[in-house]
Amino acid sequence: MTTLKIVTLKLLVDEAELAAHGRTVDSYITALVASAGKTENGTAIIDHSVESEDFACTELEDSVVNDTYAPGDFVRSWLATEDKQGDNSYWSNKYGLCNKDLATRLVPIERYRPYKATTMVIDQ
Repeated sequence: MTTLKIVTLKLLVDEAELAAHGRTVDSYITALVASAGKTENGTAIIDHSVESEDFACTELEDSVVNDTYAPGDFVRSWLATEDKQGDNSYWSNKYGLCNKDLATRLVPIERYRPYKATTMVIDQ
């Protein structure tokens, strides 16, 4: 029986803050893993890999800057909307503009923003 596990971890990282201290995302995570992985008998974290880095959507970045970010917002489902009034202003990858119930739930990553969407909001 194996005791090894592969763990997927998501971090919301302020790249500008790291750069101000002369670090990259990869160098920071390497240092974090090295310090957190040590045990009295050796190293608990055997290896690591940064699989992707994506730019957060503008709205998520604004929430951090404006101090309205709540812990976990970056892993919640988000909705893409169009600046218009009414129920049919949400984006669905299947139906186009539609009501909230049919809208596609997205992660807050800028490259996933549908081209018609002018705003991303947390699905509440």
